[in-house]
Amino acid sequence: MNNILDVYENIADSIEETEDFRIYDFIYYLGINSVDKDIPKEEITRLINICKECSDNYIDSFKLARALTSIVYKERCMSLDELERVPSESIKHFYSEEKMYEMRYYFETYDEIITSPKEIMAGVSYTIARVVHNGYCAELHYCSDTGATIEYGTKTSHDRWENEIEDANWFNINLSDDYILNRLNCLYDEEFSDNKLSNERAKELNLIDNILSKHKVDDIDLYINDNGDLLAFDDSNYWKNKEFYDFMFNELFVYNRDDKVELIDDSDYKQLEEYRKQYDEKPNEIEMEIEYE
Repeated sequence: MNNILDVYENIADSIEETEDFRIYDFIYYLGINSVDKDIPKEEITRLINICKECSDNYIDSFKLARALTSIVYKERCMSLDELERVPSESIKHFYSEEKMYEMRYYFETYDEIITSPKEIMAGVSYTIARVVHNGYCAELHYCSDTGATIEYGTKTSHDRWENEIEDANWFNINLSDDYILNRLNCLYDEEFSDNKLSNERAKELNLIDNILSKHKVDDIDLYINDNGDLLAFDDSNYWKNKEFYDFMFNELFVYNRDDKVELIDDSDYKQLEEYRKQYDEKPNEIEMEIEYE
């Protein structure tokens, strides 16, 4: 043991902290590289900075760096961008409780019906449904006395959320579970998604809005979700992609003797047909991908 201590002493004498070299940063570096992965230097620097934010006298620097690196690069249950969004107080909490494995659940992704409308009783408050993704949440609540609301939440730590509440006047107790989840997912995307509609998709929605207006239909809400699907909702029904075009062409439109649709210009009708064809192709593309795999 004395020989080992002599080696340690020689190393300690040869190391001098400077502005560019810190002992604890080096320990973080060793912990990061103990995970057998080829990590770019820029990402190692980001990991070291995360570790530095969590540093205190009760944390093993090597162990912390190794654990965080494993979460991102070995277990792959969280990206480095996501890890940087986790507050240092939360990382310290998981570390001190010896529950670093629970960090994999920090950014959960799921949607669920919690209370089906058919189970609702008068005068009782319910959480109806929830959509959770990447630290954000849309939760639907209902009470017959006060009506329905949506609570939009942003996760700020392992045990805290910041919430905003708005009325959900579209909800009624006769809706199906599928209707509720699909609409709540659309509202989640509308609130939290960074995706922007392409000009062509915006033109599609504008054309449909214009046609619905000409037919004096004002109770249908349209969405393009993050998957690029078209969804439409009225008070009790919802349609997805081609289903909505089939509704318009087969139920909404009135055809005259020349087999032309009343209230719609020929150019708009032809453009609508082109949009409709896109959704005819979607199932075939999916089927081809499955066959290829």
